[in-house]
Amino acid sequence: MNNRIETKETLFIKHFRDRISFENECRMYRMLENSGLTPALLDAGECSLTLEYVDGMTLSACLEKGILPDETLAVRLAEWFAAFADRTKNTAGEPAVLDDCNPRNFLLCGDRFAGFDFERWQNGTMEESLAAPFAMIRTMNLEEQRKDTIIRCMLDALKEEVSFDTSSLETAARERIREIEERRTMMKQIRSSACVILAGGRNSRMNGFPKGLLKTGAYTFMDRILHTVQVFDRIFISANTDDYDGFGCPVIRDLIPGHGPLGALHASLHTITADPVMLVPCDTPYLTQRTILRLFQALGPDIDAVVARCEGTVYPVIGLYRHRVLDTVTEQLSGDRYSMRYLLDHVQTVYCDLKDPEEVRNINTPDELKRFLML
Repeated sequence: MNNRIETKETLFIKHFRDRISFENECRMYRMLENSGLTPALLDAGECSLTLEYVDGMTLSACLEKGILPDETLAVRLAEWFAAFADRTKNTAGEPAVLDDCNPRNFLLCGDRFAGFDFERWQNGTMEESLAAPFAMIRTMNLEEQRKDTIIRCMLDALKEEVSFDTSSLETAARERIREIEERRTMMKQIRSSACVILAGGRNSRMNGFPKGLLKTGAYTFMDRILHTVQVFDRIFISANTDDYDGFGCPVIRDLIPGHGPLGALHASLHTITADPVMLVPCDTPYLTQRTILRLFQALGPDIDAVVARCEGTVYPVIGLYRHRVLDTVTEQLSGDRYSMRYLLDHVQTVYCDLKDPEEVRNINTPDELKRFLML
């Protein structure tokens, strides 16, 4: 499911794994058109972008090889982010905030940087936008004294660009640094696991219409959940119809039909070798990647399942399951016990308490969908 970049003569072609990532990046390139901050966008296909080829060296390689003095690199980077914040302001004056700011995504081309990869961003404050490079430098594998020098030079360069006290930028960067470090800690385990999006219900309360294909704005529920779970390299859809064959993920059909989420878990554990397997419903559009990280943080070596819980209610279909629960699942199915709660009571389970009920709220009826669309 990873995005893929290919180089063809004088072109970069980037192929996207999900529609929202593609459209986010397309919007960003159009906002930055003729700015000199990115390669030029030459064409947008159905789920790919064609960019001009630019020759350069990544920021991380520049720092590693000492191509330019750190002070010069710091000034160039500060100038890039100041111009980026200015060009990406919305009608409310809020600039874009990059969620994924990586030194490999900046190429030094002559005396300027060109930025790549804008899949995950949202509008925020100027401090949040400009804090991104500070968090990036602080989390790089550099000597602390060298980091301090680079950040001091960035602060000096930004004093001419912003109207607020630049010391607040390092304060704003601290929360970002915490999130980066948490993500790095868990990503190795996430990449060795797999995610299964549950979309195989009968949809009887939706008058038979597949819930994953319901739209909120321009995107289906399936589009939204695929965007959220893109942290996984392996993504599957559990469904018993052909409705989801066009989303670019392998579809797993129940081996024993008609037994709800337990049947889907049974088929998934039979099909997937990665461990653990995460279940997520297709109709939870507000689930966040931060919650996925929290579930993995709670998964110890002796734990069989980690499941979301909010305001006292347990959500077995938002959780991690080890392969070793398969015997218990099979025994349940053979004994006509189809309750996920029964499974959780008979394996070593940990509950992860969430604060925001919107994350776990799903859509089951047309009336619930109407209320959801009005929010």
